[in-house]
Amino acid sequence: MATNPAQRFTVGRYCEALICALLVRRKSHLRFDDAKTTRALGDLIDQLRAEAREAERVGDAGLTYDLFVLLNQISPNPNTGAYDGFWSALRDLQPAYAEVRNPYYLALEFKGTPSIAETAVKELPERWKKIVTQSAEMLSKAA
Repeated sequence: MATNPAQRFTVGRYCEALICALLVRRKSHLRFDDAKTTRALGDLIDQLRAEAREAERVGDAGLTYDLFVLLNQISPNPNTGAYDGFWSALRDLQPAYAEVRNPYYLALEFKGTPSIAETAVKELPERWKKIVTQSAEMLSKAA
């Protein structure tokens, strides 16, 4: 397991990579209030849980740890079912990767160009590239 914090795949790095992967798919935003987005987030969480179980099964402690930290922060609130942690993690990327124009705006807009985003996705560690690409594929159907 990577103990150096610089080698961890943090929630912030995942969200940056996710936005890049969505930009590659020519997606420019995600809506907070959209039922399709909420369903896609549920599927994304299920997929991340499956990846964590697989990483644990094969003994990849570093990936398992990173995925459980990620899931802890972006999973739905157990009391409300809302994905506040996910949206908060994306909003934390302002102003570089994302933008919410004002508190009443119902979409998170992505900043960047698909060509630069594609390079960023290609440079991800192989296992994370697969995870981020799958995540973006799920969310792009809702965007």
